[in-house]
Amino acid sequence: MKFIHLSNVRLGGSVDTGFPEIPAAEERWLDFENVISACRDQGADALFITGNLFDAPPTREQLTRADECFGRLNGTRVFYLTGKADAPADIADILAFKWQSQVTVFAGDTVERIYMAKEDAQITAAGYSEKTWDKIDAKALTRGKRGSLQILLLPFLLDEDSQEGLDQLSLDFDYIGTGQKMVYKSMGRQRIFSPGCFSPEDFSSQVSHGYFLCRLTAGKKGETSLTRQFVRGVKREFISLSAELTPDLSLEEVKDQLTGTLKKLGPDNIYEIVLEGAMPLSVLPDPDALKEVGLVRDVKDQTDPEKTAEGLKANQDDVVSRFAEALFQSGADELQMRAFKFGLEVFGELPKEAAPAEDWA
Repeated sequence: MKFIHLSNVRLGGSVDTGFPEIPAAEERWLDFENVISACRDQGADALFITGNLFDAPPTREQLTRADECFGRLNGTRVFYLTGKADAPADIADILAFKWQSQVTVFAGDTVERIYMAKEDAQITAAGYSEKTWDKIDAKALTRGKRGSLQILLLPFLLDEDSQEGLDQLSLDFDYIGTGQKMVYKSMGRQRIFSPGCFSPEDFSSQVSHGYFLCRLTAGKKGETSLTRQFVRGVKREFISLSAELTPDLSLEEVKDQLTGTLKKLGPDNIYEIVLEGAMPLSVLPDPDALKEVGLVRDVKDQTDPEKTAEGLKANQDDVVSRFAEALFQSGADELQMRAFKFGLEVFGELPKEAAPAEDWA
């Protein structure tokens, strides 16, 4: 059995800012349509969506558009589980919607089982609703009675009272797909899988976003084999870059390095740049100038003034700098200079590998 598993698509939500030629609200729809194309290209038997296909309870227009996407599939069964974001208080609208014949929506208050005869696989699944998750006990989610392949789909796993509960789950099923971010191993074998968030939302998640392409095969004596490949599925990511600066770099050199990096990673991604290191005040980069290198939303300057006599004296807003200026002008002897250097080390203002104290004046 060949299937694609994704979650947290968040259709209807907007990526930070759109491409110049594409409205921001369209980006997630276009990425999702590429997954539909991948199902066709790969000849997938099933498409599993474990929660949050939509960014919020969907409108009828959004339901219609998603259903039109599903209608392009040929021979692929769709299993759509509502998540906490897209499950409305009244799920009647989603359940009453006239979906394509190959689409099964799990949005009620019970666990359901679907048997796929051609693949000899049984799907056990439940969508999200407050009623469902008040009632479900993970220990009651047992292996089905039909099918050589047993698959469990849940938008997220319940909090367990003991390790035993998850152990039993993983032994009963050949593949457990969830929208919850977790990795769980039982008996030395990973059986619970989450593709994470399909759509990137901010800079806090420094991982790729996409879906799993899987093949699950029944073997002899009840054993199964699984191959799983992560496929990057979005046009662009949120990427945070750290730039280590040194006193001998000019602003133009900094821009050239960042331009090369952004070109290599992809010009369509959304970037933030975090500047680190030490720079002379005369060449501290202008954040607005660095935004010229690509789709840079923010530049965070975490650099320090160069830790030299001139560098410390130049920043008059810093207490340490004002003290340094007064000390340097007073003709301090070598002992005072060493004491000053060691004091800066204690308060974390100076790296230990800085120049010897006698070289400071």
